[in-house]
Amino acid sequence: NAEKEFFVNNLTDSFAGAGGARATRDGVNIGGEIPNVVSRWANAETQEVHTPMLYLFRRPVVDSGGPGKYRGGVSHEYAFTPHGTGAGTISVVMRAKGLAVPMSLGLFGGLPGCTIGVALHRGQPAGALPASPEELSAQAVLVDQWGTFEMAEGDIQYIRFMGGGYGDPLERDPALVLEDVGLGLVSEDATVGIYGVVLSRDRTSADLNATVARRAMIREARIGRPVPPEFWVRQVIPLTGQRYGEYLQHVGTGHDSWVQCTWCRHRVADGRAHWKDRVAVRHVPTSTAGSYRDSMPGMVLRQFYCPSCATLLDTEVALEQDPPLYDHVRRWIKSVTAGELRELTKVRET
Repeated sequence: NAEKEFFVNNLTDSFAGAGGARATRDGVNIGGEIPNVVSRWANAETQEVHTPMLYLFRRPVVDSGGPGKYRGGVSHEYAFTPHGTGAGTISVVMRAKGLAVPMSLGLFGGLPGCTIGVALHRGQPAGALPASPEELSAQAVLVDQWGTFEMAEGDIQYIRFMGGGYGDPLERDPALVLEDVGLGLVSEDATVGIYGVVLSRDRTSADLNATVARRAMIREARIGRPVPPEFWVRQVIPLTGQRYGEYLQHVGTGHDSWVQCTWCRHRVADGRAHWKDRVAVRHVPTSTAGSYRDSMPGMVLRQFYCPSCATLLDTEVALEQDPPLYDHVRRWIKSVTAGELRELTKVRET
């Protein structure tokens, strides 16, 4: 440090994290590190007091949260440079995963969050104080994923964290999408391309008629044919209590059972069959889920659609040649004698 003393300090940005989408609401933006219930994210000034470094920027990442009926929480990105060092350099220990494959996956049609991003930019112009990743020099960039790296004053370390969504993005309330755009959490490209929401010219409201038409086009593109207008909205369907997820349920028992789409009532498959073998399937690039999602070669988003209403039932991040991940609903039934029932009742009353 400036006093030429050795120091060790942990940047608490890794504690910030982002909450995944839930079954009833969005994930928490920059919502903490889920496994660590006592994590604390220090403010920038506290870190700079105790470490010879200068933050250049620290901000939410647009589109980092996984799209869905409920959006995953957005993550953040930051960059810093050594500042006020005693020897002109500091050593940085990096450990990062999720650079090539999104790790924050979606549920029941929800899409994955962005990938991790790390880069060490060497030899920035003297006096440069970039305020965004776009302003960082493209010269001498090192992806420092793992290990110890020397940073001189003038070098810049950039780090981006990840944000997964829940449910089909086409079911998201247009008012929530409009709010996200206004807060800078979702881009206008994702608004139209992923959520199917069309905004007014002044960006102050959602054009509901145009949104309905846009979402119908997306449904048609998913399965290669138009979807009847009655299936553009979710039907009211009695629930059996045997759910596979947000849009599928098991109906009946034994040989008379079957899998039903809870959006349009469609009989997807016989109850003894794998429903993923009976629906429309499409492999698309991981970048389809939004920016910062370019993946390793051969990695795809495998998406499963109801063949009747084109609702997105499930999304897998997988190697293209890998088999699907199958779902099962198991029913456990135990016969209970009258005597056992009396004993169970006693225990409950006690």
